[in-house]
Amino acid sequence: MKNFLILFFSILAITGGSVNGQQNKRVAQTQHQQIDQIYKMFSKAYSLKNADILKHLYTQDCVYISPDKEVGIENNEDVYNGFREMFEGAKADEKDLEIKFKFVTREVNGDMAIDAGYYKLSRSKGKKDKTYSHGKFLIILKKGEDNIWKIFADSYSACAAEFYENADDN
Repeated sequence: MKNFLILFFSILAITGGSVNGQQNKRVAQTQHQQIDQIYKMFSKAYSLKNADILKHLYTQDCVYISPDKEVGIENNEDVYNGFREMFEGAKADEKDLEIKFKFVTREVNGDMAIDAGYYKLSRSKGKKDKTYSHGKFLIILKKGEDNIWKIFADSYSACAAEFYENADDN
C-alpha cells in the first residue's frame, strides 16, 4: 500500500506539473494571439483610413519615435493627429492604403512585450498606380490593468524592399 501511495502521488505530481505547463503554454499563446490582434486592427485602420482605431491601440502615455529629424518624441495625441492627417490626405487623393507586417522577433515577459520586424505599405488608386514603401519597426507593448495589450513605444524607419521580402512570415 505504501508503494502504491508513493506511485500515486508521484504520478499526481508529474501530471499536475504537466497540466500547469500546458496552462502556461496556453496563456503564452493567448498573449501572442492578443498581441497579433493589435496588428490586425492596425492594418484595418489603414484600409479604412480610420485614425480612431489606431488611437485606441496606443497607451495614453505612449512614446512615438518617427525617423523625421525635425520631430521629437511624440505622445498619444500626436500619434492620433499624424495618422488622421495621413488618412485624410489619402481620402482626398482617393488612395487605398494597405499595410502588412512580418515579424523577426517577439519577446513577451510578464506585462511587457517587444516586437521587431518589417512592414510594407502600399498606396494605390483603384488597381493602378500602386506604390510601395518598406520599413523596419521596433514596438514595445504593455498590458494594462484591464489585461488589454496596447502599444507603449513605437519606432520605425525606412528600409530596402529586400529586407521585407526576405523576412519569414511568422
